This record gives sequence, structure tokens and C-alpha cells, in this order.
Amino acid sequence: MSTAALANITECISPFLNVRSYPTTGGETASRFCKPLNANLTCCLPCPLTDWVFDDHIGSQIATADHLSIGGFVLNVLLLLTFWILPEEKTMRHYLSVSLAVSATIMSLAFLIPLGTNPNYCHDDITPNNMNTDTGCAFTGSLLLFGWMGCVVWIMLRSIWTMLRIVVDFQRPIAYKWVALTLGIGLPAFYLAICLPISGVAYRLGDVCIPSRTSAFATWFVWVIVFSTLSTLILIFTIVYCIWKFALSVVSRDRLDNEVTTSTSFIQIQQTKKKSLQRRHRLEWARIKEVLLMQWRTIILTFIIMNESVYFAIVFAQQTGAAEAALHGVRKKDIEFASCLMMNHGNKNACLAKATGMGLNQAQVVATLILASANNSVPDIFPAVPRVNAHGMEASHLQSAKPSRTKSQAESRQRRVCHAESWQRRKG
Repeated sequence: MSTAALANITECISPFLNVRSYPTTGGETASRFCKPLNANLTCCLPCPLTDWVFDDHIGSQIATADHLSIGGFVLNVLLLLTFWILPEEKTMRHYLSVSLAVSATIMSLAFLIPLGTNPNYCHDDITPNNMNTDTGCAFTGSLLLFGWMGCVVWIMLRSIWTMLRIVVDFQRPIAYKWVALTLGIGLPAFYLAICLPISGVAYRLGDVCIPSRTSAFATWFVWVIVFSTLSTLILIFTIVYCIWKFALSVVSRDRLDNEVTTSTSFIQIQQTKKKSLQRRHRLEWARIKEVLLMQWRTIILTFIIMNESVYFAIVFAQQTGAAEAALHGVRKKDIEFASCLMMNHGNKNACLAKATGMGLNQAQVVATLILASANNSVPDIFPAVPRVNAHGMEASHLQSAKPSRTKSQAESRQRRVCHAESWQRRKG
């Protein structure tokens, strides 16, 4: 059916419904998937949209994603209980780990609620429910926004902490703790307060309400990507710094191995300073290596969350963009899909190959929901953060103690340097 033929239609053909038959308020009217065929007729796909652009297995696949959150919720609760009950030295309890686990627990609740409420996706035949027309939508959307943003922010704070400990040997953990708590709680609450009234949440994909309208990019999605990207860049900088320090340590060791250790070599002041610098590089690398080994969880966790956040945002952007584009005219691919449904009397299975024009891909959507649900258990795999005492030192002996061999070598060289300087003064 051509564009000219659609322009001459005076009544919507099944399964499409005339938008004039429904009120202009109530539910998420901006998320209706409607096409203006001419100046007097706008036809809409029935709600929910997923029933028309995906195959019949989408319902069971969404349910599978929701059930995965049960495991994540149980693991997070067990982790929090161990933090609370067991001694600190047994659990490596740290406010950065506890806060991340709490955020993941909140996020998992967003996927658990639909399992017991059997959500009603639609306000009427063409309009999805939103937070104003469905209480379950309001709860799941709020929990998802706060929990997801909380996970991203706390991982960013962990990355900053890793960088401060390795790069600048930061020694004020109490000050950082209060700054981190303020940002870790304040930023998710702030963006939740911004996103809900401006963008709102609605049933768009699956059983959990997500931000709707194009304004969601500015109020929420872009900030998830920004914080995730910032975490990754900080860790990349930290890793490059570690590689640089490692290279200096290797060069220093090789130079010392190639030098001839004679009594005259220690008389030269320039060589003494050179060896002192080389020794400092090696000791600094020893300290960095210990911190880096204890922070490998943070590094892996940051890259996982970064990749997932960008992937989520891309999929949601495609879905939102497709819905918004439908409001601005008829596209060729949409005409093909609509014509197929009309000619097949609403048999979607005959038209699924053409549904890609809606900007949606079932495999991507299902993968997104499964990743989002399973993401809640990631903090349980990488929970630990090294503890720091009131003096700013790591509670683990690995941070404060230098390798015994390196220490003994340094002391031996220092004695030789002092002997050489003393001999030089007597000679003068």
C-alpha cells in the first residue's frame, strides 16, 4: 500500500485504532505509537506495542529477566547481612562496598515488584500507563532510577578512591568518606527528583517502567553515561600511571644491574643522587602494586557497568526515538509494516520481518532486560574495598608494609651511600 493510498483512507483498518476514539489525557499519551495518515486521520497500534513488533515469546523472555533479579536480590541481602553480622576483618566491610550493595538491592526490587503485581501495561487500548495512572509503575520506575544511578555513582566514587590512593597517596579518608556519602546519596536523589516530574516513567519495555519522552536523555540517560565514562577514564588514567611507574622501576633495576659496584662508584655525588632516585622509583612501584592488586575488583566492576550503561542507553534511545519519530510523519519502513498488518488482517507473525522499521530489535531489548536484572548481582562478585584506618593507612598490612627484600636492599644501599659521603668529607 503506497503513501498516496494511505492518504486516501478515511477509516483506520484493523488492527489500527483511530486516535479520536480515545481521550487526549490519561496515561502516557506521548508514548502512543500513532501515525498521521492525512490531515483528518491518525491511526495507532494497540497497546502494548511489544505485542505487535515482537514475536509471541517476548512475554516469557521478559518474565525470565524479572526472575533473574531474585538471585541478585538474595545475594545482595546475604552480602549486607554478612557486613552487619560478621567482624570487619572477615568481610573487608567498607562504606563504598556497603553503599554499592544497597544501591544494587534497590535496583533489584524494581524487577521483583512486577512478579507479584502482574502489571497492567495499558491505560486504554492505545495508551501505556505511566506513574500517574499506575502505582506499580511509579514504584518500579523510581526504584530503577535511584538504584541504577546509585550503582553508577558509587562505582565512580570507588574509581576516584582508587586513583587517589595510587596516584597521590591520599591520606585523608575521613574527609573523602563524607564527600562520597554526600554525592553517593545526593546525586541519585537529585536526578530522581529531576527526571520524574520532567520526563516521568512509563511502561515502554518490559514490566518495569523506564523514563519516557525525549527529555529523558537530558535528565537521566546522558548522566548515567557521563558518570560511567568518567569512571572508566579515571581508571584508564590510573592504569597508565601504574604502567609508567612499573616502567621506571624496571629501567632503574636494569641500570643498577649493569653498573659496576666498586668503592669509587660511590664517591661520585651525581651517581649517588641517581641511585637514590632509582631506589625511590622502585619503592613507589612496590606501594602502587600492592594497592593495585587490592583494587582489581573496582577496575573490573567499572568496565562492566560502563559497557552495560552505554548499551542500555542505546537501546532505550532507539525505542524512544522510534516512538517520537512516529509523531512527525509516515516513513517508508513504517508504511511497509502498516500495510503488511492491514493486508494480513492483523497477523503480526507475517509482518515481523518488517517491524525493524520501528527502531526496535527483540534480541537487543531482551538482552538489555536480562543484563539490567542480572546486573544486580555484579557487586556481590566484586564487593571488597580495602579498609583505611583513621590515620589514612590501609588496614591491610599489604599497603603499609614494603616487600622485605626491597626494604633490605634499600637499607644496604643507604649504608653504602652514607659511608661514601663520610669518606668523601674526610678526604676533603
